[in-house]
Amino acid sequence: MSTIIKFIGILSIALLPALSKAQNHTITFYANTSQASLKHWAGHVWVSLSNGSQATKIGFYPEGLENESKRKADLNYTFSISKSAYNNALGVIKHYNDYPYILGLHDCRSFASDMAEAVGLDVPSQGLKSPAEWLADLVEEN
Repeated sequence: MSTIIKFIGILSIALLPALSKAQNHTITFYANTSQASLKHWAGHVWVSLSNGSQATKIGFYPEGLENESKRKADLNYTFSISKSAYNNALGVIKHYNDYPYILGLHDCRSFASDMAEAVGLDVPSQGLKSPAEWLADLVEEN
């Protein structure tokens, strides 16, 4: 009997890294205020969604969703999220595939806000804030 208990203990310890890696879902919000690197005057905010082994950086533009893997950020903040929250965020990305871009109404900040809400974060109002101000408020509220 004690051999079985030892085996279960060893198996549990061996599986712990795999279990923690599988549960390491995160969402990172990025903001860029550098005017030289912007496609438009308002600043930019985008997100990275990770399941622990793969991360996808994505932003919303007039042309639609774009890969942001090479974009440099002035600010960023990462939140740990559940697998369920991760799946909710994937649903937002699918939804935005068919959404028109309207600056000030349905833009990169609304995309980031919808992603934050989907993963269960308290979302600050957008108001007349820059993306960097919005991100600072998101971090403060969570």
